[in-house]
Amino acid sequence: MREGLIIKLIGGRYTVFDLEKKNTRICSASGKLRFIRLDKNSSFLPASNNPLSSKREAQNIKLSPKVGDYCLYEEETIKEIKPRKNKLLRPDIANVDQTILVFSCMEPDFNYSLLDLFLVTLEKETIDAVIVISKIDLLTSWEYEALKNNMVYYQNMGYRIFYISALRKENLDNFFACFTDKISVLAGQSGVGKSTILNVFIPGLSLETQAISKALGRGKHTTRATELYLFNGGMIADTPGFGKIDLKGIRKANLKDLFKEFNEHQHLCRFRECQHVNEPGCEIKRLVENGSILKSRYDNYLKFFDEISK
Repeated sequence: MREGLIIKLIGGRYTVFDLEKKNTRICSASGKLRFIRLDKNSSFLPASNNPLSSKREAQNIKLSPKVGDYCLYEEETIKEIKPRKNKLLRPDIANVDQTILVFSCMEPDFNYSLLDLFLVTLEKETIDAVIVISKIDLLTSWEYEALKNNMVYYQNMGYRIFYISALRKENLDNFFACFTDKISVLAGQSGVGKSTILNVFIPGLSLETQAISKALGRGKHTTRATELYLFNGGMIADTPGFGKIDLKGIRKANLKDLFKEFNEHQHLCRFRECQHVNEPGCEIKRLVENGSILKSRYDNYLKFFDEISK
């Protein structure tokens, strides 16, 4: 059997990139797919996060292959799937090194609540996030500086932030470098410019793009399937655009741990299991009041906490 990486899925047909020959083949999935364990000499991604404890257990687990899965295939059939180091449901992809969160500064307007929801989801999956703000050519110089000032808080948390105009090819050089040797996913609302960015990055790709709907204030869906493309020494995925993700799989008690800045201070709360909602002596609420923690971040924490409670 040969070793490959699934780079595209349409209608039950998988495009597999052969890791040795560097070519592709269209395959179907075997009805007896299974995870297999990796030994220390494997060239594939580590299985340290795989909950399966034995090869026998692994072989009894059936699964549906995802884009991003490393696999073993024979002729035109995928036989085995390597353990995943992580996975996302929206976008539906596995083994991601980093997610490029694309937000437009307008058309559609920048959405801090959606940004925090993305960041919480990625923290849960321990996937690095890179924040990209597109369409800066639509801003006045004053609006541009105000937006950058608002984003300093996220930058101080350790997130890399790039301000770009794909249409005018502005500020792209440093952005290019973050893709080297990584599997990256472009994610964000419809209409923020993900396909436009890919068309600039990979000439000849000619992905379909559409204008923003004035009535709805958001973009129309143009990407119809998740697909990985070779780019700058790594791989980059375009994913179907979406305007909403959810908190599925996140427990109320664990939500606070997914806000990076809370982790630095919550040990100072009066109560060890403080949820930073109604408890007295809460250090997080004190830091919100004095401006050390961004109030919009805390407000979004309360919003997410309430959604999970319901």
